[in-house]
Amino acid sequence: IQRLAIEAVRRTAKVGSQLEIFLAQLLKDENILIVFHRKGFVANANLEVDILLPANNIAIEVDGPSHFLPIWGEESLQKTMRADNDKNGLLILYNIDVIRIKQYKKNLSMRDMRDIADRVVDKIRELQTKRTKKAQIYDLEVK
Repeated sequence: IQRLAIEAVRRTAKVGSQLEIFLAQLLKDENILIVFHRKGFVANANLEVDILLPANNIAIEVDGPSHFLPIWGEESLQKTMRADNDKNGLLILYNIDVIRIKQYKKNLSMRDMRDIADRVVDKIRELQTKRTKKAQIYDLEVK
């Protein structure tokens, strides 16, 4: 079971989670230019963002339970949390707002995903009209 779980996590890291894919398609349908799972857009950093909106300077990160619960052990959780903080810092440094979706629920229904997508699109529209001079991190919790 653990081997299958590890394979699923690796596959998701490469192709995106169900929620990431859903959000990416919805944003494309809204005619918002996105870059999906892109590395190397920040100089000298091996940084990958789940969804980047380059025209809006917005990054969307979908964080599953392993980003805030010790699913793979406490050491792994601390490493993940440090990596997330480093990523936040770099994105803020490059004046990119970060929308972090904290997905506590393991399985999302289509309705859940539509609700999350609505919240994300609302936040994007808000940032487009009320952009502050300094980039910020915005947490959206999904319970």
